[in-house]
Amino acid sequence: QYGIISFSFLAPTLCAICTLICLSGVKESATFSFTMACLNVVLLVTFSLYGSFMYGDAGNMEPFTLPNDVAADGVGGFAGVLRGSGLAFFCCVGWDAVCTLSEEVRNPKRDIPWGIMGTLLIVALLYSMLCITLCLMVPTESIDLDAPLAAAFQYHNDNWGYIITSLTATTVCTPSVMSGIVGQPRIWYRMALDGLLFEPFAKLSAQDVPVVGTTICGIIATLLSAICDFEPLAGMTSFSTLAMFTLVNGGIILTRVEEYSSRSSSSPTTTTNITYSLSVFFILSLAFHYVALLHGFLTCSGICLGALDLASLAWVLYAYYAAITPYTNVNLEGCSEPLVGPKGNKPRSASAERVNGGKDDHFHCPWVPVLPAVAIWVNCYLMASLGIQALVMVTVWLVLGIVVYLTYGAKHSKLN
Repeated sequence: QYGIISFSFLAPTLCAICTLICLSGVKESATFSFTMACLNVVLLVTFSLYGSFMYGDAGNMEPFTLPNDVAADGVGGFAGVLRGSGLAFFCCVGWDAVCTLSEEVRNPKRDIPWGIMGTLLIVALLYSMLCITLCLMVPTESIDLDAPLAAAFQYHNDNWGYIITSLTATTVCTPSVMSGIVGQPRIWYRMALDGLLFEPFAKLSAQDVPVVGTTICGIIATLLSAICDFEPLAGMTSFSTLAMFTLVNGGIILTRVEEYSSRSSSSPTTTTNITYSLSVFFILSLAFHYVALLHGFLTCSGICLGALDLASLAWVLYAYYAAITPYTNVNLEGCSEPLVGPKGNKPRSASAERVNGGKDDHFHCPWVPVLPAVAIWVNCYLMASLGIQALVMVTVWLVLGIVVYLTYGAKHSKLN
C-alpha cells in the first residue's frame, strides 16, 4: 500500500462478476441481490447470536457511559461518535440508487418509499445487533479497526468463526456493489435521454439494460477497486452521496417556491434569490463544520463562521417566506396552505395542493423549509467529518462532470 494506492485482487474480481450479472438483466440482478441479501441476514443474525451467547461478557460493557477522554488522534467521547457517523454513513449508500429503478417497479409511488424505509430499518437493526455483540465479545480498547468481527472470534481463538466471518465479508459487500452498478447507469440513461450525456448511454439491450453505461460503470469500479485503498473510496462515495442528498433538500425548497410562483406573474428574481441564499448557506455550513472540527467551535474563526452561517440560514427562511407569502397563509411550522386552488376552490389539504397541483398522490415533504434546511446543515457536518481528502476527490469528479456538461450537455440539452 502506497498512500491511497493499494493493490487488490478480490475486489476487482467481485466488481467484474457483479457487472456481468447486471448486464444479464434487471430480473436476474434483482434475484441475485435478493438471494445474497437473505444470506447476509441469516449470517449476520447467526453471528450475533453465536458470538453473544458463546463469548459475550457483560463486563465488557462497563462502565456503560460515553467516555470523555480524547485519543491521540484527537477523536474521542461524543465528538468521536459524531465523526464516526460520517464513516458509518457508507452503510447507507445504495438506498438512493433504488429510486433509479422507479420505471421498472409496478407501483413506484408505494413500493419505492416503503422499500427504502423498510430496508433501512432492517439494516439499522442488524448493524445495532452486531455492534452490541462486538462490544460484548471484546473490550473496547481491543477492537480491531480493520476487521473487527473476524478479529473478535480470533480474540477467543475460534479459528472457524474467524474464517467464516472473513469469507462473509465478501457476501456482505455484494449487494452494495450491485446497487451501484445497477443504479448509476440508469442515471446516465436518463441524462442521455434529456440530451445531457452522449447518445450511446441512452441505448438499451433486449433485456432493457443500458449496456454502455453498465459496462463503463463496471470498468471504472473494477479499476478503482484494483488500485485504490478502500477507505478513501468509501469517504469519496459517502461525501458525494451526502452532497447529492443536500442538493435534493435544496431542490425541495426551490421547487416549492417555483410551485407557488408559477401561479402568478411573480418576478423570476424570487427564484434567483432563494437559489443564491441556498448556495451561500451550503458553502458557509460546510466551511463552518470544517473549521469547527479542525480548530474547535469556540475559536475566533469558528464563532465568525457560525454567525455567518446563522445569517445565511435566516436569509434562506426570509427568501422562502417572501416568495410564497403573497399567495399563501403561512403558519409557524413552515407549512403553508394556498388561499385558493387552481380553479378558485379550496384544496382538499395543504399537502395535496403544495405538491403536484392538488393531486394528493405523492409523498409530501413536511415542514418545508425548516426540515430541508436542517438536513442540509447536518449533511454538511457529516461531509466535513470525512476530511479534506474526500472533498478533494469529489471536487475532481465534479470538475470532470462540469467539463462534460459545458462541452456537450449544454449544447444538446432537450430541457432548454
